[in-house]
Amino acid sequence: MFLDSDDLVAPDLIKEVFPLVTEKVSKVQVQMESIDFHGRPLSNVFPKYGASLDPAKIRRWAGFAGSYPTPPGSGNVYTRQFLDKLFPLDAAMDFAPDSHTLSTAPFLGDVVTLAKPLVSYRVHGRNMGAMAELHEARFSKEVGRSITRSRFSASLARQNGVPVRPDAFRRSLNVCSLRASSLVLTPSQHPLEGDNRLVVLRDLMRSVVTPQGNSTKAQLALFLWVLAIAAAPRRMSRMLILWRYVPVSRPRLMRRVISRI
Repeated sequence: MFLDSDDLVAPDLIKEVFPLVTEKVSKVQVQMESIDFHGRPLSNVFPKYGASLDPAKIRRWAGFAGSYPTPPGSGNVYTRQFLDKLFPLDAAMDFAPDSHTLSTAPFLGDVVTLAKPLVSYRVHGRNMGAMAELHEARFSKEVGRSITRSRFSASLARQNGVPVRPDAFRRSLNVCSLRASSLVLTPSQHPLEGDNRLVVLRDLMRSVVTPQGNSTKAQLALFLWVLAIAAAPRRMSRMLILWRYVPVSRPRLMRRVISRI
């Protein structure tokens, strides 16, 4: 495991995971429960895995959309046979090399899902998905990381005979969100050459009809959100970005709507 220093592991994690491991498995992913700075539960368990999640579907979603339902780093337990295919890690990888193992796992083995909260994810304001304030420069960096990660995993997939779509990251709703945010907030630092709002909208239309493990409601909500920030004036777009990535800034009504979705 790549255990972040601010996260916590349930005492029975290995006991729960071990029976699921076979020679075909690359990783077992579990659910995570959000906790606050002091370790108190925030009544939020994620990801919300669908009932029909299986390794074949995950491999297909990763190959054609560059995306699949997965927790961040600490919510994943990797098998030795999988890591032996990747280690030693490439020195060109960024500060979070476990993002490369996340993107590669479906192509070098089976990703098995255990819908049980066995890791606590600490929310303290400096997380990418739960900022305390909007750090504009981070979005362009995340777009660059997504591109590098996608191309790295695609090269390994092709070596192992797994079909992947060229530049699959373009059909990821999550990456479309990051690209649109980067173009709104820091267009001069945007790392994808030739990218603009119209190109993002074109890729967004393809993304919303490309299965990637989201529920229909979540898929539609992400689509509408990216559509709004790509089409709205900068001031309104910035407010929408703020509400998504800085949870404490959200109006109460919005929090209720998001929880229902």
